[in-house]
Amino acid sequence: MFEEIKSTLPNFPDEVITDWLLPFANELGWPPTHERWPYIFAQPIGSWYATPTDFWRNTSWTKEVMDFSAIALTPSSRKCINDMLNAYLNNEDNSYRRTLGPRGKARYMNVMKYLLEQGHLPKPPVLLQEAHGHSIIDGNHRFLAWESTATVHRQYAIAPEDMKQSFMRSLSNKWGISSMTGLSNTQEVWVAKENS
Repeated sequence: MFEEIKSTLPNFPDEVITDWLLPFANELGWPPTHERWPYIFAQPIGSWYATPTDFWRNTSWTKEVMDFSAIALTPSSRKCINDMLNAYLNNEDNSYRRTLGPRGKARYMNVMKYLLEQGHLPKPPVLLQEAHGHSIIDGNHRFLAWESTATVHRQYAIAPEDMKQSFMRSLSNKWGISSMTGLSNTQEVWVAKENS
């Protein structure tokens, strides 16, 4: 299946195919004719390409290190992150809670535990550089987990010294970790840019 994807999208880095497209292709088949593929490919609104694969064939890729505390997300990506947060932590009845439910929350929590222990993401998210920021194409759970982990680190930093031990006990009870690693603001990402 990997070879079929690579022949359709020869410009794609192997890691992007393996981490993003291959799991969907194994589930939905390739070529990407299933009705879910346009959502997976997240072709930009107003794109004039006939098919999503036409758009993605016209992109170039770089693996970059970006500062997650300063990254400018598109409004639609920011909304996705906020909707996930509300579904998983506030039990809001929205599309993420209805479609991903406990499975989505478990993905988010697994990445957050990894970040608390390791300080970096398990694999790079996939972004599309657009005129008004970056769209998250693959990695919404990773972005939400990074933001949540950054909040935990900020709370720990401002906690009075006499409360830090109980703060760590609480983390240990919730996440099963014995210590917390410093979180790096800079994380690896794959960035796609539309060719002119």
